[in-house]
Amino acid sequence: TAVAEIGSTVSYAITSQIPRYDASVSVKELANSFTITDNPSDGLTITDDQFKKISVKVGGADVKAADDTYKIQKNNPDDKGFTIVFENSYVLANQGKAVSVTFDASINDFAVLKDAGNPNNAELSYTNNYFGTGNPAKEEGKTYVYTTGIKIVKTDGKNTALQGVGFTLYSEDGNTVVKDELKTDDKGLIYFKGLNAGTYTLKETTTLTGYTKIADSKIEITATKDGNTYTGTFTAKK
Repeated sequence: TAVAEIGSTVSYAITSQIPRYDASVSVKELANSFTITDNPSDGLTITDDQFKKISVKVGGADVKAADDTYKIQKNNPDDKGFTIVFENSYVLANQGKAVSVTFDASINDFAVLKDAGNPNNAELSYTNNYFGTGNPAKEEGKTYVYTTGIKIVKTDGKNTALQGVGFTLYSEDGNTVVKDELKTDDKGLIYFKGLNAGTYTLKETTTLTGYTKIADSKIEITATKDGNTYTGTFTAKK
């Protein structure tokens, strides 16, 4: 579970262990005996480059996809996530060994900003009824990544919404643009979304004729973790 901004990269790790089987079990009695599937939510993307860099280790050693180890493919129909299917002979030859799959995903513009967060779902499927006709056992795990946003309302001295006022979000020192200028709508609103926890400088970069530009403001975003849940708050500083 983590807090990050839209466009940033989040690293994931799936860990498991190849089951141990009775000595009488043969390759032909295992059907796709050990499969790992990862399904990120809509707010997460595994790019082609990230897919190519997925790392698999068995017993602490790097293992590459091959006919005698495992096959890996993107999930259909939207190429969201991936599935790794270990070859049955490889499973039997490596019983009891630890398996780890590490990979990166990017937070995209569909990331959810609310409490639900952006889950990544991993599922492990393995054969535990190799002499019968039952379904394979399944185990699931879920991790979350959260992102935050800032809503700004621009009004005049009579609390009337002002449209067309531009604001730009900068780094804490005020020198680097973090979010390009947004202009207020007819309700005086703008919304900078997809931010990480930290301190930023808000600058009014387009001022309406006849109005005075407001002073730059420091805004601090904090994320407090309670179990697997983050609560975000922001504080305006002078």
